[in-house]
Amino acid sequence: MMKLGSDGFLRRAVDIWAREGRGVTYLDYPELSKRWVRQVFSRLRRLGYLERIPGTYPAQYRPTEQAMRLLGGEPRPQAREGWSAIESVLERLGEEPFTIHDIHCLFESRALYEALEQNSSSFTAAGWRYDKHNRRWESPKFKWNGRRRWAFVMAFPTGTCQVIIRCDDDPIRLDFEELERLRNFLDDFRAWLILQAPAARKADYSSRP
Repeated sequence: MMKLGSDGFLRRAVDIWAREGRGVTYLDYPELSKRWVRQVFSRLRRLGYLERIPGTYPAQYRPTEQAMRLLGGEPRPQAREGWSAIESVLERLGEEPFTIHDIHCLFESRALYEALEQNSSSFTAAGWRYDKHNRRWESPKFKWNGRRRWAFVMAFPTGTCQVIIRCDDDPIRLDFEELERLRNFLDDFRAWLILQAPAARKADYSSRP
């Protein structure tokens, strides 16, 4: 006889399905090990008492009509699968690491904007773009080596500079290792800005992004 008994294990799955309209996962058996629960799921699937709900994570299992008849439950309408899918997404969110993307950093550097204005042809040749409507300069994109991330800076007449790090498809994890990589990337980006054009080397970049 298995721990909890096959019938007791299955009874919980039937009760949750009947009461809440969702399948069970290993989280519904906190008193048992994750590995052991998965083994029971597998066995009950082979016996025809449970079936996996596609697209769920962690995997959800619902009782079959055979299981419902065996334990006297009422079959649950299949329409509730939509809500089960939503619940599985919300459940998965709790297991994902926190990440950030589309980062904006501000710093002040009138020297940068003055260098851009006084040496516009040099910077334009180096790939900078100028918006005559708001007198804003925008740098070429600087790629984060080996990742789908890049940064660029926008310089405004007020002396405000905005560094934008785009990484929507490759967000940065909020842990010490990734944040240290971010700091190193900003150091590399600053050095790259200085080397963008000969005019940039004459500017005072004491302020760092």
